[in-house]
Amino acid sequence: RRLTWLRTVTWAVKWRALTTPPEPGERRQEDWSATPMPAAYRTHVAARIADFLTPETMARVRSEWIS
Repeated sequence: RRLTWLRTVTWAVKWRALTTPPEPGERRQEDWSATPMPAAYRTHVAARIADFLTPETMARVRSEWIS
């Protein structure tokens, strides 16, 4: 479970970073911001990721394997 959560959070942070358009002059090996996807899908995934990365969600999930 911990490994799955770690992979999920790692992917979420990467998705958030790479779906944001690059700054002028920024060079990336990957740029997911140019990937065509429906706006509703992008909004849904962004909302889920925002939830995954809140301190409250992190603490709740962490408490599941600490107790």
